[in-house]
Amino acid sequence: MPGHDPVDDLVRRSIGQAPGAPAGFGARVRMRAQGEMAARRRARVAWLRAGVSVAAAALLVAFILLYVDFTPPANPDTAQGNEAAPSQAGTPTPEGKRKPGPEAPAPKEPAPAANDPLPRAPGNDGPKPQPEREPEPKPQPEPAPKPEDTVETPKPEPKPEPGPTEAPPAPERVLIATVPDNVKLRLFENAQWRDAKAGDPIVAGTRMQARRGNIDLLLSGGEQIRFDGEITLGVHEGALLAELHNDGLYADNLGFERELLVRGEGLESRLAAGTALFSVSSGALTATCLEGRLTLGGEVVERRTERKATSRGVQRAREFQGDALLKAIPPRVIARYDFDVAPAGGLYGDGERLEGGAVVMDQKPYYIGFRHNATLAVLPGMRVRFRFRCTGVERLELEQFLADNTMFKHVWTPLKGGDWQEVELRLAEIPARDDADRRLQPGEALRNFKLHFVGSKLEIDWVEFVRVQE
Repeated sequence: MPGHDPVDDLVRRSIGQAPGAPAGFGARVRMRAQGEMAARRRARVAWLRAGVSVAAAALLVAFILLYVDFTPPANPDTAQGNEAAPSQAGTPTPEGKRKPGPEAPAPKEPAPAANDPLPRAPGNDGPKPQPEREPEPKPQPEPAPKPEDTVETPKPEPKPEPGPTEAPPAPERVLIATVPDNVKLRLFENAQWRDAKAGDPIVAGTRMQARRGNIDLLLSGGEQIRFDGEITLGVHEGALLAELHNDGLYADNLGFERELLVRGEGLESRLAAGTALFSVSSGALTATCLEGRLTLGGEVVERRTERKATSRGVQRAREFQGDALLKAIPPRVIARYDFDVAPAGGLYGDGERLEGGAVVMDQKPYYIGFRHNATLAVLPGMRVRFRFRCTGVERLELEQFLADNTMFKHVWTPLKGGDWQEVELRLAEIPARDDADRRLQPGEALRNFKLHFVGSKLEIDWVEFVRVQE
């Protein structure tokens, strides 16, 4: 009967439009078949997702097992620290020894390491289960393995040394000068200002401040400076360094090879074998050339001119009109001869003798003469000064010789009375003996000092050659 035919047969007949299929049954069967196929697709997708998740988890576990090292790090200090743990009473035990614990049951201690040098505690002769050996740490190339019976103790950290009360000197803190007593000093950065005492040494890196008036310094190298504000003196790559913080600076390094480097307002000026003025104000550094070679920001400053430099460059030169800082600058001593001992170049030895710190001559050929040690270069503004005493002398003749024996001669009549007197003569005013129009010029070299006299006796206390800023 059609109502009792098998379902599979009805499906085949309905789908294939076979004779005997019930009316409308084909549509219902197709809908059922489509629903079953959709359910089967959903089931496959769910199984596929579950499989992907399981595979990902398996890959993650495999990665962890392959690349993560679960071996505890080999730390001899830690292991040693575990062995030397403090007792329950809180008293630390010495390294390499165990302090017996109380009789009360104690927590089970971890098994000793395989290379434990300590013996097993007596009183338990029965066999004990051996713990599983932990994985050996990976061998390290350094440090080299130590013997098993060596107990390493941690090195104590070095204790910090107490800091100095004053900042340590810089590598180039060489002696620069000594100071008068009207100046304040700051020996290093952030130090306290203090009043200087006359004769205090000035080393590189010292900052100075004028308390009143001008400060005149004769430097250890022979150079001369004057300032009226605040400066720091030092050395830099063989040059004398002057950092000008405010106001003005006068410098004289004529006749010296060492350059002077002046810094101010972030700008630089260099003076080589000359004299110059410097000042700072409102972001500018001004340099004036009096003698020698002077540059400002790399630009040449000509003699008797001044130039100003700012961050935008160096301005044009202007004629120098004078400066109050040049007023009454002390003479710079070039060479001085005191006759407690004979000069380094030697006396002429024609009858002169040393008596009481003076050189005395009272016989023919009636002169006192000595040689300079090598030669003495003539500088601009150079003068010769000496202190002498005459007995029955009518005339004096000063003779200065160059290396080529050219003579420059000055003649005058001394004061009478037998008292000590001083004379100062400008070398530029002493004429040549054979050419009255010729004068000593800067750069020429003198080889001696010679003073003739007509009379009975001549004594000289000292002789010095100085340079005066004119």
